[in-house]
Amino acid sequence: MRWYRWTPAIGGLLLLAACQSEPQTRSVPPPAAAATTPQDVAPSAAMAPPGAMAPPGASGPETREPGQIDQQVIAALKNGGHVVLFRHGTTDQSQQDTDPQNLADCTTQRNLTDDGRAEARAIGDAFRALQIPVGQVLGSEYCRAQEHAMLAFDKVTVEPSLVLPNPLPADERQRNREAAQRLLATSPPPGTNTIMVTHSPNVKDAVDLDLTVEGSAVILRPTGGPPRS
Repeated sequence: MRWYRWTPAIGGLLLLAACQSEPQTRSVPPPAAAATTPQDVAPSAAMAPPGAMAPPGASGPETREPGQIDQQVIAALKNGGHVVLFRHGTTDQSQQDTDPQNLADCTTQRNLTDDGRAEARAIGDAFRALQIPVGQVLGSEYCRAQEHAMLAFDKVTVEPSLVLPNPLPADERQRNREAAQRLLATSPPPGTNTIMVTHSPNVKDAVDLDLTVEGSAVILRPTGGPPRS
């Protein structure tokens, strides 16, 4: 699959999901604990939060209406075999990450706003309403990524390679980039999609794409080759 030009994919998911079912409220269990595996990948489609659009430089069919493209993306996701790489939802820009050595302390980090939490819940509701199968959910150790994953998908496993790279030494950042690329290249179990929740610099490092909008995502399909944009 290729990138789809101007696809408001999350917006499309939410719109189509609203036609099928009402959102449900659920309690959120505590986060899970550890890791996962490696291999290779090709970008499939860009997803944006409600009201946002995918990058204008993305290539793809130019003759189809946006709704038709959304249906194609949804059909592909319903078949499984994709990795959905999210940037966490909207955060409080007045907050700063001041203690990267102690990521268990959310009070020292930039966290989701109420809007960001609502975005995450809406994404999860859309996946469930459209019966898009979700398998493994991996997330950065930062609280905003963990909370986004839990609110959307009710589960998350901490993946060390998805941690924000900015405070890291260059060699560790490189190791994490390579580890994340191996994860993105790993095919999910048949009939499922893998979810990864991380930060914009990680997405840039791994697939050379700027997700400038918080809560947006890129859909990738593992192909056995290196990630490409």
